[in-house]
Amino acid sequence: MYTKLFLILLIVINAQCLSATVSDGDKVIIYGDGTASAVVKYVEKELKDVLKQRKIKIDERGKKGSNLQSLIDSVEKEVLKKKPNLVLVTCTIADVYDVKKKTMLDGFDVGVYVKNMESLIASLRSAGLSVALATPSVAGENISSEANSALDKIAEHIRAYCEKESIACCDFRKLTIKHLTANNPDKKHKGILTKDGVQISKDGAVILAPALRKCLGMSSNGIGAPLVASDRVLFFTGSGSPFTGTAKSLFKPKMQERMDKKFAHLEQHVRPSFKLNALKDRLFQKIAIEETVIAQKARVAFIHLTSQRHPVADYKKYMDVVRAKVNKCCEKVSEAYADSGTVFMMTEATSIDDTNDPMRQVIDEMNKIVVDAATANDLQVMDLNVLLAAARAEDPKFELWLHGKFGTYYSQEFLHLVEAEMAQLVGVGD
Repeated sequence: MYTKLFLILLIVINAQCLSATVSDGDKVIIYGDGTASAVVKYVEKELKDVLKQRKIKIDERGKKGSNLQSLIDSVEKEVLKKKPNLVLVTCTIADVYDVKKKTMLDGFDVGVYVKNMESLIASLRSAGLSVALATPSVAGENISSEANSALDKIAEHIRAYCEKESIACCDFRKLTIKHLTANNPDKKHKGILTKDGVQISKDGAVILAPALRKCLGMSSNGIGAPLVASDRVLFFTGSGSPFTGTAKSLFKPKMQERMDKKFAHLEQHVRPSFKLNALKDRLFQKIAIEETVIAQKARVAFIHLTSQRHPVADYKKYMDVVRAKVNKCCEKVSEAYADSGTVFMMTEATSIDDTNDPMRQVIDEMNKIVVDAATANDLQVMDLNVLLAAARAEDPKFELWLHGKFGTYYSQEFLHLVEAEMAQLVGVGD
């Protein structure tokens, strides 16, 4: 079996994962029990200039300590009469947890709760409103408690429901669990993310704010806001990749003209390639992450992993190593960009139609590793094979490859498609 891995870090922009659509002049209502008030206030303060510029208003409705039934009963007054463009519904902890007794409420039924939550969401959507849904944060900071186990089940259902219904999910629970797992070994009841085990504190707001920004399609640089001269764009490629030799054409002529008007910095870096069976920790940890993605701290990172032929003695063991290192790469980049941008993992395009072909199987497995790692770490995926399929639907003879004197690279025609897609993502497209 043959394979070689090259690391390519391409452009950096501000894009968004699955998020709600927020337009200029929109009114957004956060509807719930007030446990996340600190998060809402923190995000409003952080994005003050952006919200003002785009005339976007965020309004928190619902009383502190409200249960789900009270939200249902008050939806006409608190939401429908306000005529918002978007409603983000947050879970009510009072249905699950007794703050004073610090225990789970007797008789709580997860199935009944989520059914009633779905009913509330359906009523809002039937009124013509765009809706997003938040997972619960925490019921006491000891995440191994019975009440928190119930919240885990609610969160799992909400994620699945949001995916099924194609609505944005504000995943407070994921960030809560991740932070408390790392920072609450003594299983304290409060003081890390909350004031009383339920109400998010100012410190907790900083930790959970990325979930709200991501859900609304916002970042601390602005939401889908126009790129400015101070934004950094990096083009980082490994020698030997399909982009080598034609790399500059990715931006030229139109992309370079667009970027010259928008950016103060356009840098190109070329690093030596690395053989997969000689991977060292520094490949992903030092060179790829520390020196480029994290250290440069650009708006968004596009990371492209591509495989080519190279002899490997133990293919399975080899791929296991690659999988572990790609996962670590995605995890570290995700942490670094959680509150300031978005990371895209790019798949490798292939023109091999036979799925039983050994090289096609290598590419498919590499792409699966990349997609799985991206999904697990809330990163975006840019699938180059989608671009190729669209091109071949129009022209069956469309050529992916250019066979040159010094190797095989992506064709100029394919690079133009990649350029056009990226131009759209950075907001400088036609």
